[in-house]
Amino acid sequence: IGVGGVFGLAVALVADTVPDKARPPALGMLQSLSTVGNISAGLIGMAIGAAAVLPFGLAPWQAMFVVGALPALMCVFVMAKLKEPAKWVAAREAGLKAGVKFGSYSKLLGHPKWRKHAWLALIACSAGIIGLWGIGNFHPTITGSIVETHLKAKNLTALELGKEKAYWSSVGLLLQNVGAFFGMMTFAWLAQKK
Repeated sequence: IGVGGVFGLAVALVADTVPDKARPPALGMLQSLSTVGNISAGLIGMAIGAAAVLPFGLAPWQAMFVVGALPALMCVFVMAKLKEPAKWVAAREAGLKAGVKFGSYSKLLGHPKWRKHAWLALIACSAGIIGLWGIGNFHPTITGSIVETHLKAKNLTALELGKEKAYWSSVGLLLQNVGAFFGMMTFAWLAQKK
């Protein structure tokens, strides 16, 4: 669940297919709604963490992996039906007639105007990705250690402790993404204010 590796492609598709005036709100909505998958993951994680027994003797993380893989199957069907945006096809054809090679990193990074912008964008995106995935990856570990410390005196079994850790990690993920949703919606709106 969540956005995975297709998010960058989804942004490009929305930017290429939505009318110019609707593009900023549509991209803001896409960004905000990306948290819905993560909120779903938090709720499903809470349910898995609360389950007495998981099927096939799966650990909570394994069950989440299976559930998360199911929507990925949808990509197979989407890719079979997906067409290149008309704007891109027209630009590529015009570029071919003019002798422009599309997708050339050497031309992008060799052009004085675009080189600076490309490197700045790479640095900004890297900071965002490292921050996002750093929080996403370490959040369950940090939450789990806090829960374990807090519940140590209750003498829970390893299974009970694992369930509590899974549950509270999911609660944290849920809260983090609810906040992200409202933050993104607010800033998408603020970015359009003149």
